[in-house]
Amino acid sequence: MAAAEGTALAKVAALLEERSYDRLGSALDEAELEEPSALSSEQWPHALHLLAHIYAGRLEDARFLYKRTPDAAKAASPELQAAFALLQRVWCKDYQHIWPALQFGWSEQVQPLAAALGERLRGRMLDLVSRAYGTISPAKLGALLGCSAEEAAAAAAARGWAVVEGLVEVRPPAPGSGTGDAAAQRSLQRLAEYVVHLEAEEHKKLEEPVTVNLESEHERVEDPEVPMLSSLFDKHSAPGEPMSKEEADAEVDRLKKMAPQVQ
Repeated sequence: MAAAEGTALAKVAALLEERSYDRLGSALDEAELEEPSALSSEQWPHALHLLAHIYAGRLEDARFLYKRTPDAAKAASPELQAAFALLQRVWCKDYQHIWPALQFGWSEQVQPLAAALGERLRGRMLDLVSRAYGTISPAKLGALLGCSAEEAAAAAAARGWAVVEGLVEVRPPAPGSGTGDAAAQRSLQRLAEYVVHLEAEEHKKLEEPVTVNLESEHERVEDPEVPMLSSLFDKHSAPGEPMSKEEADAEVDRLKKMAPQVQ
């Protein structure tokens, strides 16, 4: 680790001080390159490194970071194992279990990043809700955001959503306000429609977290915003065109058939 304690780690310290988490994962990668045996050291900030990639949306980088981490280092760090469990939840969009995974007792060094990650994930969920709902109860919104109904109502108010007769009136995103290319926006819209269909047709809670073997080799899908589901919507036509019930039923069946193959 001595050789790695140079410019790259100084940059890491500065980014932590500034809370510039988007660049933290890349800075830690640079520090790792200065000393290839860095990941073998118990002093290396393993969980911080992994969570930084999740925060930046680089799930593939996070997966390969965990793969190249020695088994001894994995076994010696419950915090790294907790970060990897969170990566699995985020990877497969297992929203029910993302929030409990974030409640791990993170170290003083990692806690600010974990809190910022939670806020970012809640922001993304609110973006999805804005596409999937016209109105929603504070309790249901709280379940989606992993917080209380009161906190959910406050988050809605911060977005300018009013609570009328016990329901949050969701404002859809303004035309042209989305980020990313048209394909990514189309996939996100399809996913929102799919979530609503699943809720209506299935209305079931997962009893156990969905598991996926992120250490196995597989082909990465093209849409980083929707890493497990975007390809399901490619065959549909114009953006904004709703699925028919038959199409949505077919997607439910297809996803169920795919689930055992994810391992």
